[in-house]
Amino acid sequence: YHYPPMLIPLYSLYLRLCLFRAGAEDIPHSQTVFYLSLGGTLFVAWFSSLVLGSDATIGTGLGFGLMRSLLIAGALWLLLGLFGRTARWLQVASGVFGCGAVLSALALPFLLMMSSGPAGGLQILLWLLLLGFGLWQFAVVVRILRSALESGFGLAVGMAMLLELAPLPLLYGLFPDLLGPVSVNG
Repeated sequence: YHYPPMLIPLYSLYLRLCLFRAGAEDIPHSQTVFYLSLGGTLFVAWFSSLVLGSDATIGTGLGFGLMRSLLIAGALWLLLGLFGRTARWLQVASGVFGCGAVLSALALPFLLMMSSGPAGGLQILLWLLLLGFGLWQFAVVVRILRSALESGFGLAVGMAMLLELAPLPLLYGLFPDLLGPVSVNG
């Protein structure tokens, strides 16, 4: 089986973004890149819902991922529009979704170990690792937003918090069993 030629360089780009070795300006302004990033996000959300071992079905995991992605994409559009930067939406959304998919995929083995119900110190270590992945993902989103908005650190942190927290009430109402550790954006 041969992967499409774009996937390996794209994964490499998102890994470099996650390691803070590349910037948001390095993300191609391309619908193909956006759709691949969104597809990666939806796949990780679906797979995460299966790993959790809940009563999740394929449709529930995909529904959660799609709803969260739509909310984040809409919030990004509004946010960038407030600053007159909607031309950067495709790159920013691709970066948020792509980096979120990479970091969430890297966290999946720890999520799988956590779902098996480890005892004592291992459970605490796994929770700390998952928290670390969440904070790492948050830092990547802050960096992407800071670059896209050409703003200060505080504003980027506030906007990243808004992106993370704003969809929660709706998502909690629609998907109460999946909301916990499943992350899409990243």
